[in-house]
Amino acid sequence: MRTLAILLLVPLAACAWPGHARAAQNYDACTGTVASLPATISTPGTWCVKQDLATSIASGSAITVTANDVVLDCNDFGIDGSAAGISSLATGISASDTLHTEIRRCRVSGFSTGIALTTTGVGGGHRVEGNHLAANLLVGINVEGDGSRVQHNDVFATGSAAGAAGSLYGIRTAGSVDVLDNTVAGLVATTGGNGATIGIYTDFTGASTGSVSVDGNRVKGLHADGTGKATAVYLHSTNGRGAVRNNDLSGDGSTGSVGISCASATDRARYNIIDGFATFLVTCFNAGHNDEKH
Repeated sequence: MRTLAILLLVPLAACAWPGHARAAQNYDACTGTVASLPATISTPGTWCVKQDLATSIASGSAITVTANDVVLDCNDFGIDGSAAGISSLATGISASDTLHTEIRRCRVSGFSTGIALTTTGVGGGHRVEGNHLAANLLVGINVEGDGSRVQHNDVFATGSAAGAAGSLYGIRTAGSVDVLDNTVAGLVATTGGNGATIGIYTDFTGASTGSVSVDGNRVKGLHADGTGKATAVYLHSTNGRGAVRNNDLSGDGSTGSVGISCASATDRARYNIIDGFATFLVTCFNAGHNDEKH
């Protein structure tokens, strides 16, 4: 059934986008245009996508940002890598060690990782906002770097990487990164791979400011495989200054599934709806008003 669900979701997501209704766009503020893939943005400013774009690359990135202070605005057009197949190692949109990268209104599908803004310690201050990620293989959104924010994104139907035995992530962050008002739905681990599924994962052990907020998100449809476990929200840190609140988390009651898992008992969970998990809270301090139901 999981395999069938993946096969149905991928073509539906890919086929629906070209006909997506779009309002008329004003491109006067654009520094330049991304007109074909793969592409590299090496100049600061606002770079625009004005049409659906596709690539068959199986490694590297469809769009690579190398400059600081770049805004990539896809204007609700698609960046599609599905032609590379389910063994692809490619990333849809990437940047490494940049400052103040903003990715907005992009519809990214068919890549190993949809959006990846990574750092070795010198990047951050990013915004990933208003994007739609569907039918990516391992990770929907990965953002690293203090002072960053991931908000108002939809991450759907992550999974189906050929032979992938590792974890699947809807949203994955490192550093002091706030994760606000996103929807993560439909993470399906590869059958036989014993893969875990994690809706939202934050690692802020090395964050200079030492805190994160995971607030107002919706996580549902997590399907781990074999010995893998499904976890809706996972705070990985020894700093113990994380806040998880106002989230709507829905599980399937599978063995070992967890609603919210924390690495420190001083991470706080408050005002969350946690429904359908084997365990509601692990290690987190229950700050009250969590609605828990098997």
